[in-house]
Amino acid sequence: MNPRPTAYKAAALPLSYQGTHHVKPETPNKFLSSAVIGEVRGRSRVTTKHPMNKLTGRIFIVLLLAATLYPPTAARGQPPESMVNVVEIGGVETVFFNSSLYSPEAAEEIRTFVDTGAPVVFYGDQPEQLLDVYMPRIYVEGASSEGSRLVALGVIAASGNRSGDSVLRVMGRMFTEDALEHAVGWVEDRRGETEGSPSDGYRRVGMLREVERHEPYGVVESTVELVRVLGDDSETYDWYDVTVTQTVSPGRHTGDSGWGWSWLEYRMNGSADGANVYLSDYDAPPLGEPPVGLFSFLWRIMTFRWDEAFPWLREEPVVQGLDMSDFSRELFMARYENSGDAGAQFTVRHRYVLRVEEGRAPMFWHQTQVKYVKGAAFNVERHITPPILEGLVTVNP
Repeated sequence: MNPRPTAYKAAALPLSYQGTHHVKPETPNKFLSSAVIGEVRGRSRVTTKHPMNKLTGRIFIVLLLAATLYPPTAARGQPPESMVNVVEIGGVETVFFNSSLYSPEAAEEIRTFVDTGAPVVFYGDQPEQLLDVYMPRIYVEGASSEGSRLVALGVIAASGNRSGDSVLRVMGRMFTEDALEHAVGWVEDRRGETEGSPSDGYRRVGMLREVERHEPYGVVESTVELVRVLGDDSETYDWYDVTVTQTVSPGRHTGDSGWGWSWLEYRMNGSADGANVYLSDYDAPPLGEPPVGLFSFLWRIMTFRWDEAFPWLREEPVVQGLDMSDFSRELFMARYENSGDAGAQFTVRHRYVLRVEEGRAPMFWHQTQVKYVKGAAFNVERHITPPILEGLVTVNP
C-alpha cells in the first residue's frame, strides 16, 4: 500500500478484502416465499434447473425476456401478461420487469419483491424508473459517455444477512439482449453471498456493478465494493475500504469487431464537486510482472480456472501499470498500458482507502477511459473513449 502521511489506524481487514475476491459459500434461497410468488398471477415463471446447463439456461432466459420487450402490435395498449417475469437463476428467484410497460400502479407490486431481497431488474426504455420504487443505499449520480444511455438497472436490497445493497447499471447506445446477459451474470455472482459482522471488523456497505457497452470497440465492466471498517481508534473520521474490479473485453475478444485495447485508465477524485472524502491509502498498480493485475498465482489456483492459473497456456496482454495518484488532490489514478496482445481480455483490481468526517456518508467521483486500436504497422486506427462509467458515487444514509 502507499499510505498517506496521515496514518491509517483502522482495524485490519480480513484476507477476503485484501486484494482478492471473496468466494462466499452458497446458502439456500430465502428471498421469495411461495406465497409471494403465488401473488403474481398471470406472470411468466421459468427456471434454469437441469437438464439445461448454465450456458443453455442463460440463452433461454435472455431469449424469453427479450421477446417480452417487443409485444405484438395488436397487443399494444393492453395489459401484457409478460410485464413481470419471475426467473429462477441458480436457485435464486429473480424478477425481470419490462420497464417499457411500467406504470405507477405497478410500484406496489415491485416494491413487494424488492422488500423481500429478491433481485429485481428493469430493462428496456427508462429502466431508471426502478428508482421511483426503491432508491438503493449505494448509487452513482451522473451519465456515461455521449450517445450512451441506461438500458438495464437492477437492485438487490439489503435483507437478512445482507447488510448492503447490490446494484447493476448497464449502459449502451441502445438496448440489446446483451444487457440481459449481464443481468443474469450479476445475479449468479451475487448468489449465496453473506456479509461481515461487527465482530469481523468490517461491514459491507454495498456493491455497484457498471457495464459500458461501447460498440464496436469493446465492453468495460466495473464492480465497486464499498466496505466500512469498524474498530478504528479515530473519533474524527470514519474509514472505508474500496475495491474496484475492472474488465475490458475488446471487440476482437468478443468477436464483434477487429478492435483491440491499448490502455485502460481509472480515476477516483475525492475533491470533485459534491465529493467529501480524503484519500488515505491505496495499492499501487502492478508493474507488469505476470500474472497481470493484482491477482496472485495462489488466487488463480484456488479459483480453479486453468486459464487464470496457467496464463502461459494462452495469449494475454503484457501490461505496464502507471501510478498517477496525488494525495494533495485526493486523487487515485492508475493507467494500464498494453504492449502485448491487444485483442486479449484484461482484468485488474484497484484498491484504495478513504476517510470521511465521522457520521457522514462518503461521496466520490470516479470514471474510466479506454484507448482502442485496430490495424497494424503504419495503418493503425485509434479511438479514445470519452470518460465512461463516470459519476458521483453516493451512499444514502
